[in-house]
Amino acid sequence: MCKHKNYENEKNNLLNKILELAEYGSKGNPILDQCSIKEYDCEKCKDTGIIWTIEGTTFICECQIEKKRKKVLISHGFTLNMLEKYSLDNYKYTENKIYMKLYSNAKKFLNNFINNNTHSIALLGQSGCGKTHLLTSIGRILLDKNIDVRYYKFNNLVDKIKSDRITKINTGIEKEVLNCSVLMIDNFLMKDNTPTDLTIAFDILEYRYDNNLPILVGSTLLLNDIVNIHMGIAGRLSEMCNGGDAIVEVIGKEYDYRLRNTSYIGGDIIGC
Repeated sequence: MCKHKNYENEKNNLLNKILELAEYGSKGNPILDQCSIKEYDCEKCKDTGIIWTIEGTTFICECQIEKKRKKVLISHGFTLNMLEKYSLDNYKYTENKIYMKLYSNAKKFLNNFINNNTHSIALLGQSGCGKTHLLTSIGRILLDKNIDVRYYKFNNLVDKIKSDRITKINTGIEKEVLNCSVLMIDNFLMKDNTPTDLTIAFDILEYRYDNNLPILVGSTLLLNDIVNIHMGIAGRLSEMCNGGDAIVEVIGKEYDYRLRNTSYIGGDIIGC
C-alpha cells in the first residue's frame, strides 16, 4: 500500500514538473516550446518502446514488435517502401482476369508451399501489372511464419556473387541464395547479361531444382525471350514451374496498373 502511494506521489510530481516546463516554454523559450508540442511516432509509448502500468510494471510496446518485424524483412532483401506499399489485401485482383490470374497463382503457391508442394512460380511480362507487389506480399507472409525467404534484384545478385568470386571474400551470399527455403529473384535476366551472369543464373536454378527448393521469378521478359537468351535456363525454369503451368505471362500495356487512368492511342499515352 505504501509503495503504491509513493508511486502515485512520484507520478504526480513528475506531471507537475512537465506542466511547469510546458508553461515556461509557452512564455518564450524556443527550445521548450518545441518540446511542449512534440509529436510521437507511437503515442502509446511516446517512442520509448516501453509502456508502464499503474502498478509500476512495464511491458514492451507493440510498436517495437512491428519494428523488429520490419527489420527482419529488410535484412532479407525487402525495402521499407515495398513493405509499406504491398500486401495481398491491397492488390486490385478484381479489376480484370489477368490480375486475378496473377493473384490466384500467388495464393496457390502459398497454399502449396504450406502443404509441402514446392513448385516454383514465374510472373512474366508487362511492367506495372503487380509482379513485385505479389512477390513482396508472399515474402511477408512466409517470413511471418519464420520461413527463410530471400529477395533479390537479378542484377544486384549476380554482381555480388561475381564480386565475391573475384575478391575471394566470402560474404555468404551465394550459399544463402542456394539454400534459403524460398528464393525470389525480381527483374530476372533484365540486363546486358554476360556469359558469367547466365552461368550463375543457371547454376542457381539447377541447384535449387536438385534440392527441391522453390524459386519465385519476376521479369518483364516472356518465356520465349528467355529461350532466346539461354535455352537451358528457360527449360529449367519451366520444369520447376510445374511444367509451365505455374508461369503467368502478361502481354499488353493496358495491364500496367500505374497507367490505369490513361488511354493508348496510336502508341501514345493520353489522359482519359
